[in-house]
Amino acid sequence: MLNPAVAGTRQDIDARINYRNQWTGFDGAPKTMGASLHAKLYKNKMGIGGFVFQDKIGPFTTLTTALAYSFRVKFDDVALSFGLNGSYNMQRTNAGLMTYQNTQDVAISNIASTQKSNIFNAAAGLMLYNDRFHIAFSANNLLGTTYNYDQKKGDDPKRGEIQTVIHYGVSVGYNYSGDPNYVWENNLMAVYVSGTQIL
Repeated sequence: MLNPAVAGTRQDIDARINYRNQWTGFDGAPKTMGASLHAKLYKNKMGIGGFVFQDKIGPFTTLTTALAYSFRVKFDDVALSFGLNGSYNMQRTNAGLMTYQNTQDVAISNIASTQKSNIFNAAAGLMLYNDRFHIAFSANNLLGTTYNYDQKKGDDPKRGEIQTVIHYGVSVGYNYSGDPNYVWENNLMAVYVSGTQIL
């Protein structure tokens, strides 16, 4: 979900279900749930995968589906994976959860009346890895597309827009196994979005 270069990097088919509940106890707290599946192809030289996830934050619910493809270059002890994905994103707005300071704001009224907008987007990434460690870089929302809630046509300025911005991610990880039956996977990730703090 975070880096398309991961597609096909596991030995077997990899299926996962994720759920995250943040800021528990606050109204409109973010909730994220999703499922992903990926596998290797063509003698482990390529990978393919896909995911679907839903993000709920306050009055906004975003449903994203994506397909990912990766290509690998193998070296003696490591492999370098390059990945791309394309996504379809649908955002819905529940105006009943919004509090208005200015009921005459055209942008807000357009969002409240339209309640749904769809966009396409893309992501890219690369990952250097073996069975012990990985170093990865990714960029999501590459197209910078905009959710447009203004249904009017013509030359009038658009109102009620929510633009996506690129999210850059860097991650490093190390796998430790003191027992051949278990592997402890560690991962440290930083995400940068222009105008915000690094997370």
